[in-house]
Amino acid sequence: MKNIEIKLRITESDAIRIREELIRECDEYYFDQQDDHYFDVPGGRLKFRISENETALIQYDRAEEWPKLSNYNLFRFDKDGMEEKVTDLLTILQKSLSTKVVVSKSREVFFVGRAKIHIDKVEGLPDQFLEIEIRDEEDNVPEKVLREELDEWVSKYNLERERAVNCSYSDLLLVE
Repeated sequence: MKNIEIKLRITESDAIRIREELIRECDEYYFDQQDDHYFDVPGGRLKFRISENETALIQYDRAEEWPKLSNYNLFRFDKDGMEEKVTDLLTILQKSLSTKVVVSKSREVFFVGRAKIHIDKVEGLPDQFLEIEIRDEEDNVPEKVLREELDEWVSKYNLERERAVNCSYSDLLLVE
């Protein structure tokens, strides 16, 4: 699986404007509180996401340029009756790998076609963020097409390239 994504710093007024537009046109919307546990691994990144809407072990390799192309592997957990097993897996990961950082965030998630768009507030960071991901879950869409679709979204919201954040929330928290 792959996606191409961009993360941008946004103001409160940007968040309100973008949220209003997305609510009108999205196929699906939900609010989530997520804890991403990042682990030190020899290559790429490994995080274990625990939230009300999505619990997943995610391994990914991503370029740190604008926009970012990610190749990822995802193992989702069905949380019904799995709370104890999720806790057990987190314990195993924490005992086997060193925890790099835990990113706790409030996330509004909007789906529009191939686009997954988030408005995020990360504990420990002063800004709000907009993430736009164009997903290719079957790995059959040319990268050029994904990039063009992403550019359309960025243009639609009239956001300047200077607002781009070229690293993970985990990296931002480690610098703070």
